[in-house]
Amino acid sequence: MSRSEIARRPDVDRATVAKYADMDDMTPKPPMDRRQGSKIDPYAALVDGWLEADRRPPRKQRHTAKRVHDRLRAETEYDGEYTTTPGYVRRWREANRRGSDGYGELVWAPGVAQIDFGVAKARIAGELVDDHCLVVTFPHSNMRYVTSLPGENAECLCHGLVEVFEHIGGVPPVIVMDNATGAGRRNARGEVTPAAVLDVFDIKKSLSHKGNPYDNAVVESTNRPLKKELVYRNHYTTIEQLRHDLNDYVWWSDNQRLHSTLGYRSPKEFTEQGLVL
Repeated sequence: MSRSEIARRPDVDRATVAKYADMDDMTPKPPMDRRQGSKIDPYAALVDGWLEADRRPPRKQRHTAKRVHDRLRAETEYDGEYTTTPGYVRRWREANRRGSDGYGELVWAPGVAQIDFGVAKARIAGELVDDHCLVVTFPHSNMRYVTSLPGENAECLCHGLVEVFEHIGGVPPVIVMDNATGAGRRNARGEVTPAAVLDVFDIKKSLSHKGNPYDNAVVESTNRPLKKELVYRNHYTTIEQLRHDLNDYVWWSDNQRLHSTLGYRSPKEFTEQGLVL
């Protein structure tokens, strides 16, 4: 078919026909990078100096991307958008990461539990009262249990733990906790004096403290949404109604919530497949 015959077809321009007829290779070419230099480039040495100096202070005193952007706007003639700054800071930190800046993933052994008390303001029978939620989590399986108690002393801790142990049908060999009064405390010499309740169950104690790699992050991350999104937002007629809502949350979290760390299975499904708490 000649070029003229092709061009006579509807919606085909003669110039387009000529262009493709003369092409030897019709493989699509990758798009060209048309980006010009970033507005932050003239200030790169200055920002690099700030970030390099950040290696010395504690992590919480270092520059955030927002702080870098604010300093550039205040101390220089930089007029770029904020969205440019985080990208530059991220690329610098990735390129200049030291071996000591890395971290190891914290692996929790099966059966190890974390416990934590959280005080939430609860509206019960029209009154705003303190509700002490004892949260017990098993980081290996993400199973969790919650009970509402009137206080945080040793008696309340004992009652709450017995309730949880009866529910799971056993006692965890190790419990990681903070320095709550009911669980134990440190004396002036830094020695731990555990509560007698832990000795009764022959539980190994692991109190959270500086230098201890096992912190309470998992259980504390459970406590926060319970206090802010469940207990405080709702109105209850009785403490039993509050406990019922807490139990409903625990059932949903253990039976329906899927976790990527468990292969997108629920904690219940994870344990039923022969894997332990």
